[in-house]
Amino acid sequence: MKILITTFIAMLILSCTTHAGPYVIHTHNAEFVGKRHIVTNSVTRLGYWQDFGKTAVYGEAGLTDHGRETIEVGARYKVTSRLLIKSRIEFVNSSSSKRLFKNPSINSSIKTDIRYNF
Repeated sequence: MKILITTFIAMLILSCTTHAGPYVIHTHNAEFVGKRHIVTNSVTRLGYWQDFGKTAVYGEAGLTDHGRETIEVGARYKVTSRLLIKSRIEFVNSSSSKRLFKNPSINSSIKTDIRYNF
């Protein structure tokens, strides 16, 4: 919970700069194999976005629908007007203590998108 409060205060302080701002995001994922439902997950996070010309970075912190803490950070780089590269890393605490830095059992994932617009 301290991480969420610290993130929220930092977002409020940093939101005074141009091309930046705090936001709230809710993500819902449902996975299927054929017609069979496997798992459903939801995540609600507070986030902050900052643009630096062709580059933008963001950070988010929040909770999953199972009460686990989660943090995601990422960046976007516009190489040309048609080529965009985005990358992000996400950490989710899967330990029974539900505290990210106390007895952590952290699952992580890295995702990278390379998009070319025609």
